[in-house]
Amino acid sequence: MSFETLWNYKERAVVHPWLTPQPTELAKVLYAWMVLCRLQSDDLYEQIEGITSLEDEAEDCLQRIGTAFNWPEGYLLGKLAVQLKTLANDPEETNEIWENMAKVNGTRCDYWLDRIEWER
Repeated sequence: MSFETLWNYKERAVVHPWLTPQPTELAKVLYAWMVLCRLQSDDLYEQIEGITSLEDEAEDCLQRIGTAFNWPEGYLLGKLAVQLKTLANDPEETNEIWENMAKVNGTRCDYWLDRIEWER
């Protein structure tokens, strides 16, 4: 199956009336999509060049789920966005994502351990 075909399926899924009002389910679909985007290339240099397009996809995914960084699906999507923003050397956006994730996951130990690890 081509990557373009997968992209078309993703686009159809994220506007489906059954899926859009369910942020947790939408986050699952978008997380799977982001993983596929990262795996699109085995070549590290192509992955680095693709960071910009991945950032655009991450922005789109984050806009679609809003502040639904609930555990575990939305949280994993947020962590993936943090990784991309870190690779793109964008600390302001990364901190904003962490802060938005804290609103939903601030009482979770995993959140703080992940954030401390990232701060190092």
